[in-house]
Amino acid sequence: MLKIVPAKVNKKAQYSFSFILEAGQNLSKSGKIDVKFPEGTTIPASLSASQILVGGKPVSSVEANGLELVLTSAVAVAEENAVDVVFKAEAGIVNTKEPGEVKLGYRVDGAGDYLMTTGVELIESRLEVSRR
Repeated sequence: MLKIVPAKVNKKAQYSFSFILEAGQNLSKSGKIDVKFPEGTTIPASLSASQILVGGKPVSSVEANGLELVLTSAVAVAEENAVDVVFKAEAGIVNTKEPGEVKLGYRVDGAGDYLMTTGVELIESRLEVSRR
């Protein structure tokens, strides 16, 4: 399940999602997770591995190729267990400028096609002024 905080357009946000490894699929320490962000997302030119967590630990490294990121895990996860991925807001990833549903793609060790997270609806930011 994908969670984006805040789920507002054009805002720096924290992205987090989890997925279950299939039977026979393991994530080794130093295994790779590919994550694909949707068109219109702003990925900083330089990402800090300390701002991206897999299994609650900072990744060993992160490589960016446009909207596709390759994370090197610092933890091992056995088959049929959950893998939790968090991109902290401090990583500097900015939501798309257009409202609508957002999903991330992910795969382990480059295996097969990207699987998709659940969707999150991004809404327009509205400035609210309270009058007294």
